[in-house]
Amino acid sequence: MHNMYEHSLIVTVLKRGKASKVLHALKNEGVSGGTILYGEGTADSSILKLLDLDHTRKEVLLSVIKRDIEDEVIQKMIKKFRFDSPNTGIIFTVPLIEIITNKQRYDRLEVKEKDNMSHEVIFVVVENHRGDEVVEIANAYGAKGATIMHGRGSGLHEKGSIFNITIEPEKEVVMVLVPKEKHAEIIDGLSKDLKIDEPGNGIIFSAGVSQAYGLVE
Repeated sequence: MHNMYEHSLIVTVLKRGKASKVLHALKNEGVSGGTILYGEGTADSSILKLLDLDHTRKEVLLSVIKRDIEDEVIQKMIKKFRFDSPNTGIIFTVPLIEIITNKQRYDRLEVKEKDNMSHEVIFVVVENHRGDEVVEIANAYGAKGATIMHGRGSGLHEKGSIFNITIEPEKEVVMVLVPKEKHAEIIDGLSKDLKIDEPGNGIIFSAGVSQAYGLVE
């Protein structure tokens, strides 16, 4: 069992039309590919700088990166695409426990949380048209905004990527980035109000975020 993860998931949320440029830049840095999802940003008072006061069209790019180049590549992306400036987008990374592809299976790894993991990302998969309800519930329990990704026609898979995600048609995936100290309350609130313990009401999963840029403190 390794004591350090070997890969991270890079998540970027950008205005529509920008993700392919970031994907191209990541490929130039040795990242093998990625998946672009189309979504909507929602927030009234947002922890995410890029989210406007109403529904805004977004692209969410998911890529896998080797841990040994993660820090260097993230810093290059921040500089190139100005993730540290207001209203440009956010970028964060999530340690990956296990990766399975048709070519290779990476061993399940033990992830040691970094001391600076100040945020968690929560994913909620629900039936189509329930995304807004999820956002309202999350915000009621202390979240400050979210990105809704629609299942049908949402994936653009780049050949050669070691990461792919498939969401059933007529599903919505809500991604919420929350401060670590609010994570438990928001997860519990979502589980209770969405009645996740009853069949067909959705799935919730979450992970610690190792790096996050583009956030309002």
